[in-house]
Amino acid sequence: MQPFWFSRSSSSSLPLLLVLLLRLSTPSLARAPVSRTITVHRQGRGDFRTVQSAVDSVPDGNRNWIKIHVNAGSYWEKVTIPPKKRYILLEGAGSSRTDISFNANAHAGIDQIMRRPNVSVDELSPTFRSATFTVLADNFVARDISFKDTLCDFRGRHYFRRCLVRGGVDFVFGYGQSIYEDCVLVSAMPPGPQPGWLTAHARLDAGSPGGLVFKGGAVTGTGRIYLGRAWNGYATVVFYGARMDHVVVPQGWQAWNCHAHDMIWAKYLFKTEF
Repeated sequence: MQPFWFSRSSSSSLPLLLVLLLRLSTPSLARAPVSRTITVHRQGRGDFRTVQSAVDSVPDGNRNWIKIHVNAGSYWEKVTIPPKKRYILLEGAGSSRTDISFNANAHAGIDQIMRRPNVSVDELSPTFRSATFTVLADNFVARDISFKDTLCDFRGRHYFRRCLVRGGVDFVFGYGQSIYEDCVLVSAMPPGPQPGWLTAHARLDAGSPGGLVFKGGAVTGTGRIYLGRAWNGYATVVFYGARMDHVVVPQGWQAWNCHAHDMIWAKYLFKTEF
């Protein structure tokens, strides 16, 4: 396993990476007992026809794990997990069978939000709301489901397992403290010289617990793509044991136009196919 990383202060990078991996790769939140299961079926053979209506049915201030099982099919909708609807386990019938899709472009409105981690739901701009899937709540789990266009991992502790995320520009972004285990990240960039970006992490300061860890899984798709770019100066992203094919730009990362203080980008790869 060959390591690769860079940061403003490399001597402090490795311990932080290990802390992130240890903290995020043991998601005890995903092993807690489920108190209730809600089903979603497009044809009405469940409790709800849409994912958002199922989410809305979870009581504000919920303290018990509620599973939302989404039956196979394509759900054309935007979904937001509000901050007060915690302890949700979103489960599909498999990432190749259940997907939440939308084609709105969230990128244009991200910048005003990414520098304000305490923004309320009501303050989110219409453009920002156009992200296909937005998580603002703590203690959220998703497994065996696909998100197509943009996943806003805005804030909180989240765990994604065997999911697929597809997009082209900053299609996983936010302040989140999350692990993506055995997930497939698919570039939708068209062939040509213009690359896209997979992640845009927005950690604001050294004391923030935010970070994105991609453990296992793969980065594939079309066109060319960077693994990420820093939205703020303390962006933290780790790829561990991931398979990456030719779509990944060999440089790996972009600092973009932020003033980096202690950005940490890392990849520990078992297999690459540049």
